[in-house]
Amino acid sequence: MPSSGAVANHAAEKRPHRGAFEVSPLSFCRIDLFDLATFVVFICLSIWTTFLLAIRTGPDHIWTGTNGLYLGDQMQYLGWIRSSHTNLLISNPYVTSGGIHDFLNPGLAISEILVDLGMSTWLSYLIWTPIAAVIFAVAVRLYVHRIVTSTAARRMALVLALFYLSPLSLIASSLHWNQVLFFQSFGLEMWPINYLWGYPLTAIAVAAMIGALLNYERARDERRLRLGAPLCALLCAWLQPWQGATLIVILLGCELYLRFRTGKATQLLLPGITLGAGALPLFYYFLLGHFDPSWKLADQADSQQLPSLPIDDLILSLLPLLIFAALAYWRYQDGFQFLTARIWPICAVAVLYMIAITGVGTFPKHALQGLAVPLSILAVCGVTAIPGAIHSRSSTLFVAILVAGLITAPD
Repeated sequence: MPSSGAVANHAAEKRPHRGAFEVSPLSFCRIDLFDLATFVVFICLSIWTTFLLAIRTGPDHIWTGTNGLYLGDQMQYLGWIRSSHTNLLISNPYVTSGGIHDFLNPGLAISEILVDLGMSTWLSYLIWTPIAAVIFAVAVRLYVHRIVTSTAARRMALVLALFYLSPLSLIASSLHWNQVLFFQSFGLEMWPINYLWGYPLTAIAVAAMIGALLNYERARDERRLRLGAPLCALLCAWLQPWQGATLIVILLGCELYLRFRTGKATQLLLPGITLGAGALPLFYYFLLGHFDPSWKLADQADSQQLPSLPIDDLILSLLPLLIFAALAYWRYQDGFQFLTARIWPICAVAVLYMIAITGVGTFPKHALQGLAVPLSILAVCGVTAIPGAIHSRSSTLFVAILVAGLITAPD
């Protein structure tokens, strides 16, 4: 006769898991103190530059209302919002004719609506920062808990995924290495905090990417079409085409791998609609680059300045996490999401070099955005293969303190 514990475990295995953003209020109440404190630190770190800049406003300092490291990008976003608040479609604000109103961005469109309702332009964009921080942190926690099992390992993976910044970029800067430019740029592209310092829609795009993976798994397990995965894929690619392209390659890679590994054909409806939803914004950006004069000129200028991306510089930038993540590729763990985590870095690097080599697209290094999430999870999964490596609160606390020291050190 089976014990009550066995019956409970059997029932838990049959209970369908929740999708990416289908989290009940009760599940939030069950969040432990460590994760809650991690969320608070992450959110505070994402908005502290805003307070720092605001309190320095005075006769010698005029705050523009932006909080990013690259003022030109944030001022362009504010220009788009300001010049198009009477029309959801954005045009080029730098031409006297007004340009063609043909660019629609869901995040900026909401900001434009807020401006129409009386909100200031800078606040309509800056308000996305705390929203994006919460969405990103929740999505990462769901992804971590779907793959990592033990409590200590989950905590360590969550801290790394939210705060990781490659220490090699700091070392290269202090030692004046020749590769310091590549190290810093690669490291900042992977650093989640960097998204929230002027690029909150990037954080939402990565969260939508994770949401697409989680919802896709649920729909795939239930063998039915759900709108969660296609909608998340659409939002991800619309906000960030680099992550949209990476998501498409990840899902294709997973389906092909499982098809040849299991020998079972997958129903085409779910992957077809999800991939189609992700590809639709990419086609839209393709049309903008070929038929809008401003976008076409920008694409030509960017393609002429495509940087060479030495593979050794990229490997060295990824090395701190890659050393431990490599262990996760040698051990097999059941689960669709573990497979997506292993394929994600490969697909991101593939998209990176596809853009750099072919010139199809711009700013290839943006393909690395979000990459710290799967690499952190894989690094922790790899370390757990070492007996007694991550089974205590002290080890988790040590990593938390170490990461906290690194994220406060960048110059």
